Parts: sequence; C-alpha cells; structure tokens
Amino acid sequence: MSKNDNRTTPSAKPSFRQVVGSVLAAMFGVQKRSNLERDNQQRSATPYIIVALGFGLIFILILMFVANLASR
Repeated sequence: MSKNDNRTTPSAKPSFRQVVGSVLAAMFGVQKRSNLERDNQQRSATPYIIVALGFGLIFILILMFVANLASR
C-alpha cells in the first residue's frame, strides 16, 4: 500500500471546529499541510463556503461599525 492510497478513501466529515479553524487559517494564509490535505479529501466544499461567507459578513459589519464611529 502506498501513501497515495489514503487519498482515495473519503475521510470522516470534519467537525464544525475543524471547518472554522481551516477557514480562519486560510484567511490568514497559515494553513498546515496536513489540514489542507484533510480539507481537500472532502466531497463537498459547502461547509467551508458557508463559514467563509459568515466570517466575511462579520468582517464587513465590523468595518462599517468602526467607520461609523470614526465619522462621528
């Protein structure tokens, strides 16, 4: 059995904490290779997209709040 044989078998579904950690690491650009490989083995990118959109929305709302405070 070679190392590449593990990539063909789908792994267990990632937990919410793992998805959030992967998205935050990706936003900062500091993802571990092992986590990247785990994420790439998933069949669906939907949980990662949903969490990333949520964090993006939170980031925009924080920027709007800070800008509103600064303009007073």
